[in-house]
Amino acid sequence: MMDWGRGSPRQMGENASMRLTWLGLAVAGAALAVVAGSMRAADRPKPIAAGVYFNEGKVYAPESEQSFTDLEQQTGRLAEVYLNFQAWTGEWHQFSARLASNARSHGGVFQIVWMPLAREGPPDPAWSCKAVTSGKYDDYIATYAADVKAFGQPVMIRFAHEMNGKWYPWGTAFTGPGARHNGNEPADYVAMWRHVWGIFKSAGATNVYWVWSPNIFYLNANNSLEQQQADYAALYPGDEYVDWVGIDGYNDGVKSKWRSFPEFFDGPYAAMTKLTQKPLMIAEFGCSEKGAPPGTSKAAWITQAYMKDIPERYPRIRLVNWFDRDKTAQGETDWRFNSSAPALEAYRAAVNSPLYQGHLKLSR
Repeated sequence: MMDWGRGSPRQMGENASMRLTWLGLAVAGAALAVVAGSMRAADRPKPIAAGVYFNEGKVYAPESEQSFTDLEQQTGRLAEVYLNFQAWTGEWHQFSARLASNARSHGGVFQIVWMPLAREGPPDPAWSCKAVTSGKYDDYIATYAADVKAFGQPVMIRFAHEMNGKWYPWGTAFTGPGARHNGNEPADYVAMWRHVWGIFKSAGATNVYWVWSPNIFYLNANNSLEQQQADYAALYPGDEYVDWVGIDGYNDGVKSKWRSFPEFFDGPYAAMTKLTQKPLMIAEFGCSEKGAPPGTSKAAWITQAYMKDIPERYPRIRLVNWFDRDKTAQGETDWRFNSSAPALEAYRAAVNSPLYQGHLKLSR
């Protein structure tokens, strides 16, 4: 998912709403405790880490102390991972030790969604996979790597994500018979990844943890299920070059059919877990309020995904990152966990449950 700009902050509700939130949290926690207590220790799911892209207006984590205050007031906790999106040009394109330090001082890890592009727009050959591999941007990459090394603490870099689609200049999806987006072949993507990884290795930036994360299967007249499954394998840089793998996916009931979490995640999860034994995250996900069929809602979807689907169907998942931003103005929808009081109550109960008290162990 492309992300640019800032949204607007939302405050907590009135005292009555807060009491309802705490009541819902207490009930959910008590119910989970009963279930957990009846399970054998070996059968209990391992705690999963809860991360977030928290961008509500000019206050976004980990930019300021206010962002952490706002996040904790809304959700009852801080996050294990804080995402930020960063292009290779523009006002903010260098590594920020300040943001990484802010995340660390609040008990989290900074995850940079690092995008080799200049701006949103049509395919740009200047930012194709081959253009990056050619050495055109090596000076910038080397400077960035040196700055990361100087920081010295663990940082996650999710480089050139959602590469199996066609909305980024490094994307490889088919756009017509035999024609791939921006001229990129899967082999070109792998070469680009290894090239960038090699520059960081030469710089001695061993504190970087590389995250490879395709989108859920991108299916249309030009991209079949079989082709997307094959592309997952063809696009994987190899275990030597990757520390974590992730999958991005959204339930958008506005632009497409409303889907349960397993409907769009089962296939990509099966394909991913065949590729590698590397730790797996849900790198970005969210749900719309609109489009829910009668009898369900975003709140119910959140509860089902966090409390049932993820821990029971996908045992390899060790981290989930919610995408908390209203992108209605960008032609998408309101992905925030506080898009409604019930949604916030459901999210708050889930991430405060014992299931989501996991911690990342990043060490070489």
